[in-house]
Amino acid sequence: MQHLNKIIHGSEYIKGKLVFARNTTRKLEEAELQSQTILKEAELRAENIRKEKELDAKERFVQMKSAHDKEVFEKNKKINDSENRARQKNNPSFKKRPVSTNRSRIMTLSKRI
Repeated sequence: MQHLNKIIHGSEYIKGKLVFARNTTRKLEEAELQSQTILKEAELRAENIRKEKELDAKERFVQMKSAHDKEVFEKNKKINDSENRARQKNNPSFKKRPVSTNRSRIMTLSKRI
C-alpha cells in the first residue's frame, strides 16, 4: 500500500509539474506577443515623431529662407538706388536745371490749363 501511495503521489507531482510547465509556456508566449505589440507601437510613435520633427524643420527652413531672401532683396534695392543716384550725379543730362527755367516752365504749363 505504501508503495502504491508513493506512486500516486509521484504521478500527481509529475502531473502538477506538467500543468505548471504548460501554464508557464502559455504565459511566456503571451508575454512575447505583448512585448512585440509594445515594440510595434513604440516604433510607430517614433516614426510619427520623426516625421513631425522633419516637417517642423522644413517649415522653419522655408521661413528662414524667406526672411533671408527678403533681406537680400532689400539690400540689393538699396545698392541699386545708390548706384542710380551716383549715375544721376555724374550724368550731365540728369543735372538740375536752374530754378528760373523750372519756374518759367511751370508758369507756361499752368497758363495752358
